[in-house]
Amino acid sequence: MIMEEEKQNDFENRAFETLNKSQDDFERQISFISAGSLGLSFLFIEKIVKLDTSCSKWLLISGWCFLAATLFLNLISHHLSARYNFKSIEKSQNNCDHFSYQKKTNKIINCVNFVTLILLILGISFILIFSSINI
Repeated sequence: MIMEEEKQNDFENRAFETLNKSQDDFERQISFISAGSLGLSFLFIEKIVKLDTSCSKWLLISGWCFLAATLFLNLISHHLSARYNFKSIEKSQNNCDHFSYQKKTNKIINCVNFVTLILLILGISFILIFSSINI
């Protein structure tokens, strides 16, 4: 019985480690894509599209705001993830139920990551629409 419980705890620990690594990788990729998209859009607009004569500038501004919000929300997500992991370690050391805490906090991080993904898609889409209208 004790051996099965240890196996279960070991499995849950490895599963949470894998999940945390996956979330870290996701956050890193979202940051690279959003920052790169923001930088490339500045360059593209400067070199190809004439802002003086362009129309629907609100699309461009909205796209930039969405990409900036993606970066800020991703930064918050990373900070929350680090705080939650630290608190989970404390709960584990105090023999508290850290698995249920990790499940709850992982749901929160997953929701924040989903919102950053939506913001990224909106930001890139708005900039692409603006560019296609004004080329």
